[in-house]
Amino acid sequence: MILAALGVLLPIAGETGTIGFQEFHLGQTIEEARTATLPSNVALYCSSDTLPAEFPTRWFNAKPDQAKDGLVHCLTGNWVAGMFAPAGLPVTDAAEARVDLYYLDGRLVEIETKYNFIHTLTIGAALRSKFGKPETEEIGSVENGYGARSEQLITTWKKGSATVQLRSPDYTRNLMSVTYRNPAASRFWGRLRSTGADDANL
Repeated sequence: MILAALGVLLPIAGETGTIGFQEFHLGQTIEEARTATLPSNVALYCSSDTLPAEFPTRWFNAKPDQAKDGLVHCLTGNWVAGMFAPAGLPVTDAAEARVDLYYLDGRLVEIETKYNFIHTLTIGAALRSKFGKPETEEIGSVENGYGARSEQLITTWKKGSATVQLRSPDYTRNLMSVTYRNPAASRFWGRLRSTGADDANL
């Protein structure tokens, strides 16, 4: 029952072989992403949008002026009374995922979803049910913003040229992530650094 309920969490493999999360998939345009069905209190905000002057652009890895370089970062969030906060999309009654979308030259090349760390085993089981045995599984380490290090589980699946990777924990002890990326994602991050991104945000 748990795995069935997590059907919306799993990367989708459609008739065209697309990989993604819910209604977002690699290769998608921003215009296509904006047609996704979101909760009434959640919207998609992109670094290329015309945003209120008080919008905290620190949430974006790709800054607004980098849209001219073909780099756009979108994320799910809500804007209430002049305040912005990232917001998750429901996956089950108990779990939700914050979503970050990274576009290179108008096409989605990386999707990062973040969950509460307590869902690691359930999400890992759902991914194994979908993809089978991982390509690799290893224990690495991660350092948080305060310099504390902890062990990190890194599990990777291959789907054609795309990869799906679970990291737990991810940056902070209370989060884990599942990232979907195609080979162009490395060009996104390389171009981001070469055009003056603030490394503190990466």
